Amino acid sequence: MSLADSQAASAVVGFLVWVLAIAAYWAPTIVSVSRRLPDTGTVAVWNFFAFFLLFPWIIALAKACRSRPVPPQFVVPPGWQPPPPR
Repeated sequence: MSLADSQAASAVVGFLVWVLAIAAYWAPTIVSVSRRLPDTGTVAVWNFFAFFLLFPWIIALAKACRSRPVPPQFVVPPGWQPPPPR
């Protein structure tokens, strides 16, 4: 293996490490977008301003991984009629 091949391989590995580091940093936003959460923007802002601080990044990840709120279900009883208009 020549020196040029070694440098090329090193550059590719370095690039892949940077891509994985950026993906890991933006993981809360990626999770939030993939789960289609209603407040993805909030998670993205927390993630953006975390900038290598662990605590805001953990908050963003927790917001992205929390359970989705369940929309209320209204059950209409059988035989129910709306009230007559006035």
